Amino acid sequence: MNTARLNLSDQDLKTAELLYVEGEALMEAKSYYAAVVKFDQVLAHNPWHFAALCGLTDALKHVGSWRRCAERRKRPSPPLVH
Repeated sequence: MNTARLNLSDQDLKTAELLYVEGEALMEAKSYYAAVVKFDQVLAHNPWHFAALCGLTDALKHVGSWRRCAERRKRPSPPLVH
């Protein structure tokens, strides 16, 4: 993927991956509120991090935030970059 077209720095991508791993660990620990915060941090660094979008949606379901879950699912698809 050509990250330059998405304006993502290498540091943003690395930070997003580290935060994502932390979010997944929080999900495993059933710390869903903390996972929501962590996945939001991932998306602040990389708004098109697909796994974080899925993780956030799952965490939001667990905390009963159906409205925000539905809003996240309505986001436009990421741009196709080759």
